[in-house]
Amino acid sequence: MRLEIIVPVERGLHAVGPGELRKEWRDNKGEHFLFEINEPVQTYLFSFGIAKLEPSSNAEDSRFFIYAQAADHRRALNKTSEAYTFLRDKAGVEPINREYTQVFLGADIAQEAAGLALMSEKYLDELEGKDDVALLAHELAHQWWGVSVGIRSWSDFWLNEGMAEFMADAYLEQHKGRAVYDAQIAELTRGMSVLRERGRDRPLHWEGWKDAHEALGVIPYVKGALFLDRLRTELGEEKFCGGIRLYTSRNVRRLVDSHDFESAMEEASGRDLRTFFDSGVFH
Repeated sequence: MRLEIIVPVERGLHAVGPGELRKEWRDNKGEHFLFEINEPVQTYLFSFGIAKLEPSSNAEDSRFFIYAQAADHRRALNKTSEAYTFLRDKAGVEPINREYTQVFLGADIAQEAAGLALMSEKYLDELEGKDDVALLAHELAHQWWGVSVGIRSWSDFWLNEGMAEFMADAYLEQHKGRAVYDAQIAELTRGMSVLRERGRDRPLHWEGWKDAHEALGVIPYVKGALFLDRLRTELGEEKFCGGIRLYTSRNVRRLVDSHDFESAMEEASGRDLRTFFDSGVFH
């Protein structure tokens, strides 16, 4: 897909879009930005943004870009590179987009796209000033789980959001220590208890939705991450990580469901996990 965005020259606006910025030029119609996606991705990953933005990049690693109200965000770029290294190791494969752009806008937003993430200026301050890397890691994780590996339907939305939530927590474990990870899991556990008390629990693989809005919500995030934490404990670190790598590398550029994930984890662990998945995912 090619997406051309034209903005008025006099307003000093900059456009950001999915894929890679292939060309930028100016004529009597305005400032043109041409973005190109050469990989198969799902249509919800075609997000774009337009604002007064200044670019930042790291000469040592040309894969990462930041657009924000002001330039020079080397600290945020370095944090991105560190999180990328961790997630690349967990995935066992490069994401399908060679470049990754983070855009920080005035709006309260957190949205992944193809090779792109849209977040808020407020979060950028927290990222650089307070070392709050959780959202950075979550949105970056989607470049593997959501973009490179897509879901066949919204029934398995947890394979996007539960995986990203868990991987962000796992990165916090490496970045800040096991106690921080345990605190994150405890908070998710409390949140899940509240959801159950309110009658909002449901299976992770859920076909009872009528539209995408019904399929979303917090269950895929919270319950999905907690299931992955239990699976990690059940299998042990080595087999669990091996299963994540097998699942991810095997399914790049494919659409998956919960059975594909179960199959990869069974193959990597050498175990029959049907009962574990039946109770944790399908019922």
